[in-house]
Amino acid sequence: MKLVEWQIVKMTSIASPDRGRLLAWLEAQAGAVSTIGDGRDEQALRAQPQPGRWSALQHLAHLGRMHEVYLARVRRLLSEDAPAIAAYRAEHDDEWNQWEGLTLVEIQQRIAVRRAELIELLRSLSNDQWHRIGRHSNFGSLTLAQWIEFFLVHEGHHLYSALTLARAGRG
Repeated sequence: MKLVEWQIVKMTSIASPDRGRLLAWLEAQAGAVSTIGDGRDEQALRAQPQPGRWSALQHLAHLGRMHEVYLARVRRLLSEDAPAIAAYRAEHDDEWNQWEGLTLVEIQQRIAVRRAELIELLRSLSNDQWHRIGRHSNFGSLTLAQWIEFFLVHEGHHLYSALTLARAGRG
């Protein structure tokens, strides 16, 4: 396990996060995708900083795909008892190539729709549902609230990476 992954697990295992704080965080962080892309040349956003390293646009596409992945994960947590959930790897995802080929506007639009869907679903849940468990292949048992916190921390990492690349003009 990578050091960053271990730190995330350690952070989420301390206590179950507050659902109100998580919903506020989901709403607040949502605007960052448009901030990163607005006013920037799409070809520059597609430029990879090094061979094999993601461009800013690939980071944003990954976030869009992760919204779909997490919506499916939340639904599994709600419908199955302690489902086993494998770690996500873009290189093993049949949908990834489609996301990589989208334009910035398409990515932004899809993220906005999926984000609203995720927030609406989460707002409808009871306290008991927020404490349902899913077993991550690397991190072990996490409550739904901890899954959402992990999503937000993961998203923050990719937003930072995309913003850094976009500001440097290297994709």
